[in-house]
Amino acid sequence: MKQISVFSNRNQYSQKIKNTLADKLHQRGYSVLFSFHPNSELNICIGGDGSFIKAVHFSKFSQIPFIGINTGHLGFFQEINSDSLDSFLDAYQNRDYCIEDIPLIEATIITQRNTYTLYALNEFLLKGMWSHMIQFDVYIDGVFIENFGGDGMVLSSPAGSTGHNASIGGAILYPSLEILQLTPLAPIHSNTYHSLRNPLIIPQNSKVRLMPEPRYANHSILVVDGAEKKQKDLKYIDFFISNKKIHRLVFQKDWYWKNLRDKFL
Repeated sequence: MKQISVFSNRNQYSQKIKNTLADKLHQRGYSVLFSFHPNSELNICIGGDGSFIKAVHFSKFSQIPFIGINTGHLGFFQEINSDSLDSFLDAYQNRDYCIEDIPLIEATIITQRNTYTLYALNEFLLKGMWSHMIQFDVYIDGVFIENFGGDGMVLSSPAGSTGHNASIGGAILYPSLEILQLTPLAPIHSNTYHSLRNPLIIPQNSKVRLMPEPRYANHSILVVDGAEKKQKDLKYIDFFISNKKIHRLVFQKDWYWKNLRDKFL
């Protein structure tokens, strides 16, 4: 029997849609699991963008395609309306869709003791602790760019460009582009700090290094798609567009532009 994984937030309406969807899938001959499984053919995420992102992380960035059913307010990953389940399932079974590859951001964190890797679908944010400012050097492909002082730096993927990045003046980018955006958060401009005021668009094969001043080695936080991770003995972090991607089903080719218009204008 064909198998589909369904993820949902705990919102009452989302739970109702989850149960309705499961019934409809059963009627069409599918087995339904309410968790990730490597043998599922599709991951369906019910909720808002937060639910979609949590499902992607929970699945460890599975190569099984994702599709979102929107029961929230903002839904840039959630193409399917909750009142269109039958038409969605018809289109899915008829293979009336295309697959969009969405690149991830990869971060290599180097500390005094070890090195490890994290991935983000939307964005990373490097900031100070307790709402304090942070200072770090910024390098791109080994070239020193600036000594940054301010609240932090957002590094967003094109898919994540409509989130925190957009709220602080970053550009909105089409989600399948393989570029990285570097957007300063409340940069300080003084005789000491000459921080860039505008976002930078970084090409696919380039690498951004943020190197905190030594006094911030134990007083910085890396936020990964909204989840805070306190850093200890941090030396520097390298960010770049990963070769790893997730795959999202797209049923309307012009859906992104219509959604962008409806959400922002």
